[in-house]
Amino acid sequence: MKMMWIFFGVLSLAALVSIALRLIHKPTPIEGALLVEHFPNPTDAHTSSISQKPPFPYVWFYRTEVTNKLDKPLKIVRFESYFWVRNRWAAANVLRRPLTTEVFLRWYGDGEGGKQDGWLQPGTKAVCDINWHGFYVPYAPKAKWVFYAVDEQGSKYQGEGELISVPYETETHQLN
Repeated sequence: MKMMWIFFGVLSLAALVSIALRLIHKPTPIEGALLVEHFPNPTDAHTSSISQKPPFPYVWFYRTEVTNKLDKPLKIVRFESYFWVRNRWAAANVLRRPLTTEVFLRWYGDGEGGKQDGWLQPGTKAVCDINWHGFYVPYAPKAKWVFYAVDEQGSKYQGEGELISVPYETETHQLN
């Protein structure tokens, strides 16, 4: 019985060491490679020319630009919107699923630099001209968009941009 406990102890220790080594050697995305900006910021734009009306009574519209600040191409592999809720960033988007390269190509098809297969050339930007978020109340928490990219060697990069939403002025929610 004692040998069995020693065996499980050694096995548990080996598992912990393996996890620790993976955490130590897990590459952290390099920040600053992607510049993420929103216009206007803070946003108080509540109308837009989009044809499909968002499914929320309170909506904020803005333009989002993602610029490659490096001297090499970067491929956007994933991106996400987050909202500051209950003292933490919570991921949320209208598709209710991870936002992939394919979604990036659909949403950020405007801008300067050939985004073939999600690749942003050096110094160029991708643009979502009419970006938005909505809520069922006349105010929104602080928001941010985070973009994750890789270079041709597989090194990871990320960039993020925060956004402030100006509350609606209503009879029950007046700005001071």
